[in-house]
Amino acid sequence: MKAPPKWAQELTIKAILHLQSQGQDAGLPLLTWRHSSHECSSGHASHDRKSITITVGKSRLDQKLVLLHEIAHTVTESDIRYLNIEQAKKRGWHFTQEPTQPIISKRICHTGKFWDTAWELYRWAKLPIRYCLQRETEYRKGAVVAYRRSR
Repeated sequence: MKAPPKWAQELTIKAILHLQSQGQDAGLPLLTWRHSSHECSSGHASHDRKSITITVGKSRLDQKLVLLHEIAHTVTESDIRYLNIEQAKKRGWHFTQEPTQPIISKRICHTGKFWDTAWELYRWAKLPIRYCLQRETEYRKGAVVAYRRSR
């Protein structure tokens, strides 16, 4: 892993300051950078929302898109879906001991709030919206719903 380039560090700081000015509770995440030979980039924001790892491809535009996508993850909460014991049993879950608390079924990171924040950042950074829509559509269908809502 390498230190992120200066432009990425500056974009991160400016994006966080922008989100704070919009009333978001945004802290500066730790940013790490890895290289790849792929055209497109990928990223991951930690569950504690304090760090971002970007695996960068060849396209600078795509690097910016992925970085802003991951920054949006650091300021939006995941939705956690729970099952009660009866629902879990209907789904075929087996227990050696009956749980006393609800069961976490899954963590949903790409919520409506997440997508609203991501589209806000893409527009704020003046990324080509058609490219963002095409790239995010390839990734998640929920992005299209939020894009239409944000127009």
